[in-house]
Amino acid sequence: MNQTAVAIPVLPHNIEAEVAILGTMMIDNEAIVLAQSCLEEVHFYRKANQIIFNSICRVYDQTGVCDLILTSRDLTTHGQLEIVGGNKYLSKLLDYGDISTKTIAHANILLATFQQRTFYRRSMKIANAAIENDTEEMDRQVGKFQDDIADTSIETDEVESWSKTIPDMVKHYENGVNYFKAGFSFLEIEQGNIVTIAGLPSMGKTSLACNIARALANSGKVVVFFSLEADKKSLSVTLYAQQSGIACTKIRNLNSANLTEHDYKMLSRSLTTVNKNKNLLIDQTASITYNQIKSKCQVINKKLEREGLQIDAIFVDYLQIMGGPEDTPYQKVTNICKNFEAFKKEFNCSVFLLSQFSRAFSHRPGNRPILPDLKESGQIEQTSDQVLFVHRPERHGEEGGPEIIVAKNRDGKLGSYEVGFEGETKNFYEGN
Repeated sequence: MNQTAVAIPVLPHNIEAEVAILGTMMIDNEAIVLAQSCLEEVHFYRKANQIIFNSICRVYDQTGVCDLILTSRDLTTHGQLEIVGGNKYLSKLLDYGDISTKTIAHANILLATFQQRTFYRRSMKIANAAIENDTEEMDRQVGKFQDDIADTSIETDEVESWSKTIPDMVKHYENGVNYFKAGFSFLEIEQGNIVTIAGLPSMGKTSLACNIARALANSGKVVVFFSLEADKKSLSVTLYAQQSGIACTKIRNLNSANLTEHDYKMLSRSLTTVNKNKNLLIDQTASITYNQIKSKCQVINKKLEREGLQIDAIFVDYLQIMGGPEDTPYQKVTNICKNFEAFKKEFNCSVFLLSQFSRAFSHRPGNRPILPDLKESGQIEQTSDQVLFVHRPERHGEEGGPEIIVAKNRDGKLGSYEVGFEGETKNFYEGN
């Protein structure tokens, strides 16, 4: 039987728009801000251009400026300069640079060609599944095709006159904003916010997250806690210790004679409360990816719909150790943050992302963290509606007690708040 080779078509692309964007980004850094607002590496057709785009964004996020020299140095550091064509190709890009006001127009060209490539690839998978008579796979690919349409289309119907937004705005605030009780008087979290909880290792990020998750669950909210580092048992010990006021060491040794009659009463009362509201769910999948989190939440919400409920908040502990296909930690964290922006809108729930700091501020007088200390990506700050820092001066040999620093608050006050911390129960609290 003769087999006829099938020619693979050259998929839609526009190299001229790609090089114009990259050249402009190295000439006028305003173009970087514009490009980052709507483009990712996958939108570039040429692999070299994908790498250069990532490099420019990485340099700009880390330093606040970028040019040809800084991009070249960054690519050299990551062993990618020769892969992209060396300094000769980088210099050539400058010849195509233009004014930054054209960046969005050029970006729209890239988005359109990326959309066409995505549709072609997905339609081929649907066709192959149909040929193989694999209806399950065909349905799956059709579903993904619909997601592709939603994710890659250039929305124009979202742009509307300011006056047309007024009725929705009035209705929203007349009904009252849905703020969560997060366990601290200074902390109000609006439903649908992305909240980053950051700190150095062993400063209490997970403990603070447990405080907030427990407060939400106790108020009737449905919470899903994705613990990538601690297992379910360890996390449960922290939650029960905080709830009951009994030391973690005692809970781990329930069979010993260390528990007093008072301890047993407190533990019993705590277990009764937990059993009444079984709405704090824990998942311990190591290196979980964004897509896995999304899929698990879709399944959970389908079950909750029968009871008229939905997920109100998720916690991810922690961001930097999530799984992902990207080559660099910077790009992985950047893409995950962008994905969670879409997630909060789709699920109408709050997202709490735990994040590590870089250690740069350990040499700063006073050791006080600031927003640029967030590890890996400036996208964390950009994505977050609120950013909370867990600061423990005493752990640095400084005077003062534990603080929760509200470093970013899109709709509220900033500030530093002294709190108490009970080490035996891993519990943050207000007051003496």
